[in-house]
Amino acid sequence: MARIIIKKDNLDSEVPDGKDLREYCQENNSSICFGCEVGVCATCLVDVKEGMDNLSEPDEIEKNTLERIGAKPCNRLACQCKLKKGTVEVD
Repeated sequence: MARIIIKKDNLDSEVPDGKDLREYCQENNSSICFGCEVGVCATCLVDVKEGMDNLSEPDEIEKNTLERIGAKPCNRLACQCKLKKGTVEVD
């Protein structure tokens, strides 16, 4: 089981390994907004406070979007992340 913590929403849950972060946010009424849901618009940009290694690797579309917007190394697009294992904390 993986664990997801979304600080700004006071959410802390255990989820199955491989759970889609976008799905989790939508199921739990998170304040993280989603626009295109394919990794282009960057509406769902989050800061990963803990557990970056516990997320799926970014694909080329996400990498290009993060580069285009000048994202920090701790940033990911929530619509593109799957929780592999362990704990992930985002803000």
